[in-house]
Amino acid sequence: MSGICKYHLNAFLQICVETNRFTLPQFCKGLNEFPYSGSESLSKPSMNITIEDLKNWASGFPLDAMQMYYLFMNLPYILRKLLKNSQIPAYEAILLLVDIVNLTWSSEADDQTVLELQESIIKHNKLYKHLYPANIKPKFHFLLHFPRQMKLFGPLRYLTTLTSERKHQYTKGIKMRCFENPALTVTKRLPAWECVKDHNDDGTLACNLFKHNTIFSQSQPLSDDLRLNIDQWKLPDLPTHVASSIQFIQFCIQSEQLFVYLTTI
Repeated sequence: MSGICKYHLNAFLQICVETNRFTLPQFCKGLNEFPYSGSESLSKPSMNITIEDLKNWASGFPLDAMQMYYLFMNLPYILRKLLKNSQIPAYEAILLLVDIVNLTWSSEADDQTVLELQESIIKHNKLYKHLYPANIKPKFHFLLHFPRQMKLFGPLRYLTTLTSERKHQYTKGIKMRCFENPALTVTKRLPAWECVKDHNDDGTLACNLFKHNTIFSQSQPLSDDLRLNIDQWKLPDLPTHVASSIQFIQFCIQSEQLFVYLTTI
């Protein structure tokens, strides 16, 4: 879905600039100055681009998946100031894609939702093919399978691989000299990195890890052998130091108590 949004937005901006609907600096200013909500500010999209940049980007757009999602959630408000009440096919097509994104990420789905998604996808693909015949990608065909998947499995937001795919960057960045069993190496390093990356040097959790109040107790130092083993794995640079102790953490979430035992693999 993110790739489709990138390709379409790239083509849409090019045609708007070429037809003098608005300039890229105007779009970038509206995007950068838009008042995103608190949760959106963590992955707030920001750009300063030229028309040459758009034409040279083979992947469509230099934003990650969450930035594209928040951009499309707020895109109608940004374009409203630039295009006013313009009635052009390119504007209609991009708004259809916004509808598709909203329906795809809905938390509830019934037969009417499936029908609306199917109609929006068919209209969008026909209009996109008419407007940008040279920019058709196989991903646009994959959209046609979304309604059936929603009917069979429910809201598509619960089937997304976004959570797991964001870990690919770490895996691809691992440097190895021994290729006897790279899968084992990756499966050892990734959990270890996830375990220690959010800890300070004294074993306490970083202040930005939990939103809720935390209570620490029963702190135990890690053994020298284990710390040496962790150092040899050459984990990526962290915002905090590798943990020197493990914690038995008790923290409250609403009215329930959740106990978490942090270990290092």
